[in-house]
Amino acid sequence: CICSQIVHRPLRRTHPSVDAMAPATKRAAASSPVGKKAGRPARSPKKAKVEPKYELLEELKSGLSASCLEMLMAALPHALETPKEERHGFQSSVLSSIAELSAKEQAKREVAIVEAEQKVAEHAQGTEEAAAKLEAAKAEEATRLIKKQAAKAHLATVTAASEEAAATEVAAKKAVEEAEAEAELKAKDKEEFTTKLGEVWAPTKEGSFAKKDWRLRQKTIVQVSNLLAKTEAPESLKIALPVALKDTPDARSAFAVKAVEEAERLFSTHATALDEAITAAKAAAAGKTEAATSAAGVAKDAAAALDQAQEVCIAADNEWLEVEEEARAFQTFIRDAQATAKGLAAKVDAAKASLKALLGAIAAFKVLEEPPPPVPVAAEAEADEARAAAAAAAEAETEEEVAAAPAAEAMEVEQ
Repeated sequence: CICSQIVHRPLRRTHPSVDAMAPATKRAAASSPVGKKAGRPARSPKKAKVEPKYELLEELKSGLSASCLEMLMAALPHALETPKEERHGFQSSVLSSIAELSAKEQAKREVAIVEAEQKVAEHAQGTEEAAAKLEAAKAEEATRLIKKQAAKAHLATVTAASEEAAATEVAAKKAVEEAEAEAELKAKDKEEFTTKLGEVWAPTKEGSFAKKDWRLRQKTIVQVSNLLAKTEAPESLKIALPVALKDTPDARSAFAVKAVEEAERLFSTHATALDEAITAAKAAAAGKTEAATSAAGVAKDAAAALDQAQEVCIAADNEWLEVEEEARAFQTFIRDAQATAKGLAAKVDAAKASLKALLGAIAAFKVLEEPPPPVPVAAEAEADEARAAAAAAAEAETEEEVAAAPAAEAMEVEQ
């Protein structure tokens, strides 16, 4: 601490203004005004006005300890009241310490301005970069949206094709089942026809029934007529055959013999037709089986294409969501950046105001440290004008230093 470098001497007295800047004691804080009415809200204490000779220490007190500040405030009035040529070493060291503290504080506040302005510039640059990234993200979002929509349309097409292929496969399998059932039915018809024909045709054609079995013969003739009905026999033959079969072969007329022969031919033809129908049904079933196999392959490929299209659609949707969230994050950053920029600009203004206040206090302190020679009474008006001009010049110089300080500091930082 600079205060430790000052030679301590016994102080004659403490200036009353020290109490205004030093912390209040517990006793003073606990005291209350006499006659204060209960329930009335306490008024906020007014800030004590700082005397001109203590204005500079007021600016410097944040960097000083309480004891050092108290010592400087106690010693400062004596140093300022003593003419420069009559000041002893302790008083000069007090003033030089204040000058050194002022220089360091000035440099500190100039650096604060540079840093605050640098943050403003960095924030502005970051905002510009975010705006550029936002535009790029929006462009990429539009591109990915088109890709997403194309993937979605392709998925709809592939889904329809897959559903159609699956329906075709189901229909083909059903056709196979129906064709196989038809072939089995025809084979069953052929078996039933040939079996029944073998049982009833030979006895009736040969007339091998005994006369006493005329009821059995009649029943068998009915069964033969039923078999004949399954053939393409004309109606006349269907009527004539039962009559012809009632007689024995040697008692049949030529017409009856002809009817029996025609019936036998039709039975043979019908059996052959049944065989051909069975063969055709089996061939149809085989063809439908082949078609079903092909349909199953198409359905399988369509299902695989559907799975792939779904994956592409999901990937495209995720890619679009990713860039959409990125764009939304940039939008949020840019929106919040306006408030942040105002806050940073306010910090720059506060830093400049702080430096301006410090420079003003330094200039006023220098006037107190080296006051001008006494002015004759006759020249008092002229002296007032000179002081006003000097104050204006000091004010202008202070503002120029405040404006130039950040630039100079920035140049030093760059070097």
